Amino acid sequence: PLHPLDQFRAFLTLRDERAISDEEIAAAFFVTPAVVKQRLKLVAVSPKLLDLYAEDQMSLEQLMAFTVTNDRARQEQVWESLSRGY
Repeated sequence: PLHPLDQFRAFLTLRDERAISDEEIAAAFFVTPAVVKQRLKLVAVSPKLLDLYAEDQMSLEQLMAFTVTNDRARQEQVWESLSRGY
């Protein structure tokens, strides 16, 4: 089975490389357009944090929290700070 991150990246590829709309992606994957938009926000998080998520070192909920900023350096800084604190 695909890791959820693979689905996120597939959405991004379809949107950016094939110019497929969010609605068309949603129909192809049997999800709502809102889910597609949410997943596309997740794939914009720092690649370092995406790798941690792929390795099950971070939960989906934790990853979602990092979408509040597009500053990838800050995302990584916050993660490092949290990792040392617990």
